[in-house]
Amino acid sequence: YNGFSEEHFVTRIAPCDFQELYPQFLYSDSGGLQQARMNAKFSRETKRGIYFQQKKSTHAFAFDEMPFEYINNSMVFRPERVDECGTQAGKNLKEQIEAFDEFNTDTKPIGIVQGMDLDSLSTYTRNMLGQLEDHRKYNLECLALGGVIWLNPVDALHKTVQTLQISGIPDKMRSHFHILGITGWKKILPILIISKSDIFKG
Repeated sequence: YNGFSEEHFVTRIAPCDFQELYPQFLYSDSGGLQQARMNAKFSRETKRGIYFQQKKSTHAFAFDEMPFEYINNSMVFRPERVDECGTQAGKNLKEQIEAFDEFNTDTKPIGIVQGMDLDSLSTYTRNMLGQLEDHRKYNLECLALGGVIWLNPVDALHKTVQTLQISGIPDKMRSHFHILGITGWKKILPILIISKSDIFKG
């Protein structure tokens, strides 16, 4: 569910033990894509409200900062923004972690990687993780890849492989990998096939 726009889903789930319905995971999104499409920034109060909704899930996506610009209903990659966006994404991730600590929740935060090639993906990730203290960074259990929704199946596979090739990602973080923007079996099938190889260890 979306922590920004789908609070009613949480209300429906809350009265019951969702583990009976979702035996493993309940994911909550941040609403970052909606923010980008509006070419706006959520206020600190809005983001805090989203974190409060996210605390009811098992895993929660942090606010990424996309090095893209929304022009004429499509996203245009802006490589010159990778540095600053990765840094801000790390600050957002740190803010989310601190909010979860304050709310005393076991919800697992998920940092989202953005970029278009190994160099930009690596820079973004390095800057994002660089905003966290070591004990925070090495406690992260999940990693997500964004921006796949605009790619064809071959490019989606290529970007997935490149993300898992980024150096400096803690092993624990690689153990739970999520791909945002998979819109059908044609896009996921090549990734599932190659996941059986040694490229995707674990």
